[in-house]
Amino acid sequence: IYDQQLPIFFADKNTPSVSILIPAYNEEQIICSTVRTFAQIYYPNLRLIVVNDGSQDETEKKMRDEFRMVPCELKR
Repeated sequence: IYDQQLPIFFADKNTPSVSILIPAYNEEQIICSTVRTFAQIYYPNLRLIVVNDGSQDETEKKMRDEFRMVPCELKR
């Protein structure tokens, strides 16, 4: 029964959006697989936000190369 109701639930235009924050610090070895895992979540209006907290390795480069992401500078 749950499987039959799932598409109906997700088709509802009133379903709230969800953002998932993924913190990353020196995660070059696993960051791409981590993001891919979260991207498999079946939910409408899902936003994944990777927060690279000053990594000293190739975390940012891996993200840019794998997912064509661009850095976002925060204004203070």
